[in-house]
Amino acid sequence: MTRQQTQNTPELPRDLQIQLIEAFERGDSGFAVTCMGRHPDLSDAISSFMLALVAVSGPGAPEDDAELDAVVTRGTRKGLERFFAAQAAALVPAVTTLSEAMRAASVSKIRLARQLHLGVDVVDLLVSGRINLATVPRRLFERVGATLGASLDQARRWAEAAQSGPQASPALLRGKAAPPDASDATPALSFIQVVQGSGNMSDADKADWLGGDA
Repeated sequence: MTRQQTQNTPELPRDLQIQLIEAFERGDSGFAVTCMGRHPDLSDAISSFMLALVAVSGPGAPEDDAELDAVVTRGTRKGLERFFAAQAAALVPAVTTLSEAMRAASVSKIRLARQLHLGVDVVDLLVSGRINLATVPRRLFERVGATLGASLDQARRWAEAAQSGPQASPALLRGKAAPPDASDATPALSFIQVVQGSGNMSDADKADWLGGDA
């Protein structure tokens, strides 16, 4: 694509070219991506047009048309890769609970338990929202986050979300709902309690988690 072609690209409607140029001049890089989504049949032309604008703007612009074509070709490829990556990311459902985060990361309860050196029974109670999170040590959320590729705070939010779902213990929700009811069948469990009662942990792992450090 030469400089003359950049100014009047045959594949693009003239009004769209003007809109793209105006967006480029005001620094609105998202407008081109939006146009590619609206006009997928013109995505190649839009990418080439925008990269040509970049190539001919400012100091150090290529002087030779062949060099400019090479710049545009490379830019078009990268632009399309970024566009389709963004489209694919938009199709991924939002993760809101620990269970969903595990599914998204293809991490089973058994694998998470192994990574945390906890029993599968403990992990199951954590995922189902039946452990009082105020009793859970900080390092557990650090390890959960590291295993699932998230931060400590994100791991904690995932665990908290499970406690607002239908599977959560009524006793855990008392602070946000009605007064305690004698009919509550499932008490809030402390982390120490479930570790001590786990049938899937070694004595060494129990000692590590019951050591008292946060």
